[in-house]
Amino acid sequence: MPKRRITIQADPQFEKLANKAIKAGTNFTIRNVHIYPPRNKNAYWRVFVTFRGAECRLSAGKSIDEAYSAFCSAVQWLEERQNGVLGTPENSNHKLANVLTEYLFNGGSNYAWKSRTRKDRTRDLRGLIQLATKLNLDCAEFNFDHLRTFVNESAGTSQRGAFLVNQVKTFLEWGFKTGYFTHEQVLMAKRVQWTAPSGSNYKTQPTRRQQSQQSSGSIQYSGGEVPTHEQVIALADICQQNYIHGRALIHVAANTGLRASELFLLTASLEVAQTRKGNLVDLEHLALRVNVQINDDPNEPYKTTKNGKSRSVVIPPVELIQSGFDIAQWLQHRTQEALNEQAQGTNPLALIFPNAKGGVWDVNNFGSRVVGPAADELGWKMPSYKTAKGQKRSMRRFTLHSMRDRFATTAVEEWGYAQTELLDQGSWADLQTVQKYYIGTTDKTMQSVRDRLYGTK
Repeated sequence: MPKRRITIQADPQFEKLANKAIKAGTNFTIRNVHIYPPRNKNAYWRVFVTFRGAECRLSAGKSIDEAYSAFCSAVQWLEERQNGVLGTPENSNHKLANVLTEYLFNGGSNYAWKSRTRKDRTRDLRGLIQLATKLNLDCAEFNFDHLRTFVNESAGTSQRGAFLVNQVKTFLEWGFKTGYFTHEQVLMAKRVQWTAPSGSNYKTQPTRRQQSQQSSGSIQYSGGEVPTHEQVIALADICQQNYIHGRALIHVAANTGLRASELFLLTASLEVAQTRKGNLVDLEHLALRVNVQINDDPNEPYKTTKNGKSRSVVIPPVELIQSGFDIAQWLQHRTQEALNEQAQGTNPLALIFPNAKGGVWDVNNFGSRVVGPAADELGWKMPSYKTAKGQKRSMRRFTLHSMRDRFATTAVEEWGYAQTELLDQGSWADLQTVQKYYIGTTDKTMQSVRDRLYGTK
């Protein structure tokens, strides 16, 4: 039981019985909880309850109100154990908003969320916390109507709705195992689906890759979902106009497969890499030593890569780079330049791709300042659509992350990487993920098939 309790004003019946017990010098019992008034040398109220050999003894302060607060705690203790024996959730009387808040704070069902995940899930489930607070819901009261209301009010698309349902499902499964919800409540998530508002003409939108195929295709061929080498070159050239190292950054990303959060921490300094503040450019062995990613948690000294894997990514020779950009040669010059900047104090971490102030780029900021405008100039902004709430949105055909798609496709189709080599160099969880999301067609796929069958004409 908690050591500190909030004092609650006693209800009339409890107060009447308490005053009677004080005068008589005897104890009294309510709902199987025994309450003892101050007596002899003991100046405090005491509360005592047992259940199947287990007992709960509480010191209850000097006032009747404090005694009543301890009584309420004892009743809760007893109900939890009785519910457990009956097969009902022993914690089902807890407030849903409080349980959700605790779940988010502790880091989900496995207590392992990183700072970014906690922020994202808090944003995702904020509407459910607000609904639970407004209705003052206990966990036992959470039902289909509440879940549907939360999902329909919080999501503007079917994809977002399905995502939110899945997040609640994970929460309910944890709550079932820890005594907050019934099995029937867990099954709610399987029976609830987001629906567009009445009268809405909303239609489910395809994913970015699907939109890329549809918006960029023609009668003769389907649009590609992976940029061609020529499209990489075009993006790199325009990014150079917006960022001093824009061209090199795009080519490095497209030919090494580094995630943006890893790419922006490339450093020329061995000391920085050893203190886990950067990923070393090891020109002696023509490799990028990737161990960390951008850290968004101020309470942690560093943050490991997305799946916790450290890896050494080989810098490909210029002969294998379709764009002809010599990454090794450029890095040879840039590493020395970065070390000089570090010595001058303008680039403390000797970063290969620092922002204008010599610090680490924010990934979203780089997208909006550099890659986004370049993509728009190339005509990669796809047709806009509206959510069920009437919000106008649009996606770009290719993003900085699309360079990782380009790397996977190049590594498989042109460099002949074996499965284990591909997973090692790209740090993917499994081959199915790569096949489903990272290897795909380009605008030249149909022509390459035609050339393969009929020869180049």
